[in-house]
Amino acid sequence: MRALACLGDQTTYGNIISATATWFEGDKAIAQLGDKAWCGKCNGAFPIIGTAYEWSEKQPYVATGDKVACRCPDHVVYGSTTQFTTSPAAASTRSSGEISATDTLLNTALERPTYKGRVQLLDLEGAPISGLEYKFVDASGGPISRGAVDGTGRSPYHEQDASAVIAAYVGGDRDGWEVLEFFEPFSDDTQQSEQS
Repeated sequence: MRALACLGDQTTYGNIISATATWFEGDKAIAQLGDKAWCGKCNGAFPIIGTAYEWSEKQPYVATGDKVACRCPDHVVYGSTTQFTTSPAAASTRSSGEISATDTLLNTALERPTYKGRVQLLDLEGAPISGLEYKFVDASGGPISRGAVDGTGRSPYHEQDASAVIAAYVGGDRDGWEVLEFFEPFSDDTQQSEQS
């Protein structure tokens, strides 16, 4: 078992300097993948590769043995919490010119998450409404996308790289727009609305 790590916990060459999870140990936030640790040897802040997958929000939490993604092959985290994970830390073996499992994990896991979703228009009996115009707008009312739903009553997927409030409207310029739904975060394909 490995202890989860929180803000201020020690690492081989420094300490954790950012922790963004909403889960806490006392008054200290738990660190998650992408949060940073200071490396005194490299003289900089570097992302941490969290691998506690059974503990996660948008990213896995950080635990003892997780790698700090600096140039030091042996820079790891020492978690101090009373909360534990049973998942193993990522393997890290690096020699000159070799790409480690940790490097591969960092490159894929630190890609920005994509939030993806669409709407489906159904009548009161659950049948799809086709051809109706829709538009997505951001929190300030700025346009994001616009079009007509297909034969299944679905809009195309909308994707973005940040969680945000998005409003979906149906109608049109001629007949006026009616707010359909607000999404926060806009991140799944389960939003359905009934229109008569």
